[in-house]
Amino acid sequence: MKKFMILACVGILAACGASDAAPSEDDFIGKIPEARLFGEESGAIQMTMIVTVTLDPNDKEKTSKSAITQYFVWDNWGKKTAKYQLDNQKNIATKTLMRVVQSGTELQMGEPSGLVDLTKGEFKDTVPRIYNELSSFGPDTWYKNIYTDILVAAGFERTGEFHTVHNRECELVQVSVRRYCMWKGIPLSDETYNAVTQAVGFAEGVYLGEVDARHFEVGALDWPTEAIADLEGYAYE
Repeated sequence: MKKFMILACVGILAACGASDAAPSEDDFIGKIPEARLFGEESGAIQMTMIVTVTLDPNDKEKTSKSAITQYFVWDNWGKKTAKYQLDNQKNIATKTLMRVVQSGTELQMGEPSGLVDLTKGEFKDTVPRIYNELSSFGPDTWYKNIYTDILVAAGFERTGEFHTVHNRECELVQVSVRRYCMWKGIPLSDETYNAVTQAVGFAEGVYLGEVDARHFEVGALDWPTEAIADLEGYAYE
């Protein structure tokens, strides 16, 4: 292949080089640590979501399938994230931006955070309710991989199941019709099931390394030429 919520995690400073060992609680005694929402400093995940819509289970002609390309990009230990979803059949492209700001001993939502309609060039300032849980986690937890803990605080359930996705062990968490397989706070799978729609995607490529900071702005990268060229140019495993 040629080369896409928030919470605090630990880090193994991989990819960009810094250290082989994850920090421990002793490393942060008496000082405020940098909040690490993911266990890797920066990178990107590429996956294809297969969406099946069944309007009548007894009539195959009323069942349709489509493929959505998804890129999840992050930086600054997960305090900046951008999720692209591209549906070429319907000519729809969106980017969900989330940013967390560390202010003293608190984590707060930053700007820009919301949904960008890349096709229409419109931005909506919306924040999922899961981010209301940020204030529940203080600096004493910031060195840990607590992304899953925040999901649980927001209503997700640990299933106790672990799977291997793209050669990485991840923990399955779910709520109602949605579930993820989490690796160091990073979703390696994204699944939605309800009476009409089934959407399933698993990581097809994992890149750990520097990413273009313009992904985390509303319109800094020309769409689709610059953005797609950058996303496809990463050295995915």
